[in-house]
Formats: sequence, C-alpha cells, structure tokens
Amino acid sequence: MKILRIIFFYCLFWMVALIAGLGFSTENIGAYMAFTFLAPALGVWLMERRISRKRQKKQESAEAEVFVTRIESDKLAIREQVERHLPALSRNMRKAIKINDYGATASDKRYVVVAEFLNSTGVELRQMSLMHAVSYISTLLEAEENVRRGETKFDVRSIPLNGYEFEYWVAEGLERFGWKTRVTQGSGDQGVDVIAEIDGVSVGFQCKLYSGSVGNKAVQEAYSGMKHFGLDKAAVLTNADFTKSAKELAVSTGVLLLSPDDIPTLSERPELNSQSEI
Repeated sequence: MKILRIIFFYCLFWMVALIAGLGFSTENIGAYMAFTFLAPALGVWLMERRISRKRQKKQESAEAEVFVTRIESDKLAIREQVERHLPALSRNMRKAIKINDYGATASDKRYVVVAEFLNSTGVELRQMSLMHAVSYISTLLEAEENVRRGETKFDVRSIPLNGYEFEYWVAEGLERFGWKTRVTQGSGDQGVDVIAEIDGVSVGFQCKLYSGSVGNKAVQEAYSGMKHFGLDKAAVLTNADFTKSAKELAVSTGVLLLSPDDIPTLSERPELNSQSEI
C-alpha cells in the first residue's frame, strides 16, 4: 500500500516537474533532467514525512488517551477501597511515619503500607506507579480528615499525653459523631473507662494510651466490664498496636480493637447493627 502511494505521488510530482521544467533552454538539458528527477523525489519525501508525522501524532494522542483512562481507572479502584477501609488505612499510614525528637522524619514506610493495602484489597495498578499511589492515597486521606475536622472539630492528631485526659478525649470525640457518652470513675470502672450509646446499642470502651503494644489483659477486662455493666459490646481503644494474643482473644470474645481513627465511622460498623450480646 505504501509503495503504491509512493509511485502515485512520484508520477504526479513528475508530471508537475515536466510542465514546470518546460522553461529550461536546450542548453540546460542536464539541469532539466535533474529537476524532473529530483523534484518528484523531494516531493514524495516531504509528503511521506508529513504523513508519518501525522500518524505519529495520532498514535501519541491515542496512547495519551489510554494512559489517562488507565490512571483514572486506577484512581477509581483505589478510591473505592480507601472509602471501605478508611479507619485502618488512616491509622497505618499515620504510624508509618516516625518523627524523631527534633521534629524531623526518622523513617517513612508508607510505601510498605500502601503496597500491603493494594495487595490485600486486590487492587492491581494498570498505569499508576506505587509512588503515585502513595501520593494519591495520602491526598485522599488528608482531604477526608480536613472535611471531618471542619464539620466536627475532631482531629485524630490531637491525642492528649495524659491517660485520664485521653479517656475524656475519646468520650468527647464520640459525642461529636452522635454518641451519648459517660466517663466512669477511676477504680470503680470495672475495666470500662467510657460507656457510649448510639441507636440503642451500648458499648463499653477501655482506653489505653500506650507507647508499646496492648496485650490480652485489656481485652479480658473490657469483656468483663461489658458483662458487669450489661452492655451490648466491648471495645479497647488505643493509640498503639495490639499483640497477637490480644487479637486472637478479641476474635473469640467479640471485643472490638480500635484506634482513634475508628471514632468518626464507628457507628457505621456492622458489629454495632445488632444489640445481641456476645
């Protein structure tokens, strides 16, 4: 097809060159022959170059369109999973950044968190790089936190340093999202620091402000406190992590293991849709 096109254009330009070269004198027959040969060849070369550039631009445009489509597809898949796992992802992303005593970033493991998140939720990136995914997820989380801070004045980053203040901070945070709360009194709390209720479901919270991991003793106490107060659910809420044994015991007892990031969406959890006791 390309050869036929070249032959066609060459013949066309050759005829034009023949007509245009009639002005040459007989003494310039060499120049006339060179003109009638080279002019069509130059014309064909320019024509093919123009066609090639046009095709290249069209191909680049198509590739750019595919690139944008795949990026948007990746963003949609990520956004759906971020909305579904917002509390856990927010907590893990925040813990992935370690700040030293001088206010500088000592380590940043957000890439590890995002890689695990994408793998666990089955999101396969078609075009977006992991670096781009980390940036996009961080932007989504920050935007969500800004909206909630503006609407409810609740900031998960404002955790107090005192254990008793932490209990009141948790209670006040829950109230901002529709819960009715009561902070229990010291030694008589029976393993429950905050009692909260929403839509007829009552939950007893044990609040742990730790620098290390929370063990299964806290789970046991929260469960016992739930029974003692006749509550529907029990939960341990901490700024730290939980040990493996605590997680295993929580599964068998039904105690919720929470972080401050869970407070905004806690009432939406399916475990709180039923008032049946554990």
